[in-house]
Amino acid sequence: MSGSESGSDRNVVLILVAVVVGGVVLLALAVIVAAVVGSFVLGVGDASSETTPRVQFEVTTGEGTVTITHAGGDSVDADRLVLSVNEERRGTWGELSDGGAGVEVGDSVELDGVAAGDTVRVRWIGDASEAVLFRTTV
Repeated sequence: MSGSESGSDRNVVLILVAVVVGGVVLLALAVIVAAVVGSFVLGVGDASSETTPRVQFEVTTGEGTVTITHAGGDSVDADRLVLSVNEERRGTWGELSDGGAGVEVGDSVELDGVAAGDTVRVRWIGDASEAVLFRTTV
């Protein structure tokens, strides 16, 4: 009889080990699911967490021209700044200037064919959002 009791004890131990291992696996799965859900709820993995740059611009008007100068704040990728006059796109800062890839304090761009009363805008285009950084009426 002791031989059969030993086999029975071994089966009980195997069942208990399987239950414990199953519990650990379920707990690990619950932690992983909670981490994934939490990251999306808190926006940790969200691409739209990009922030709009803070930039100040100054405008100088000439005869039919407007010069826009980066007067302070963040440096910005020149291809993300779109300039328009009266809602008509003139191009990106990078397309309209002979500067580098970044727009930094002191950099400027000139727009031709601007008349009194025209509205000039500088828009920033991000990956998931956009914003008007500057608007003025000449």
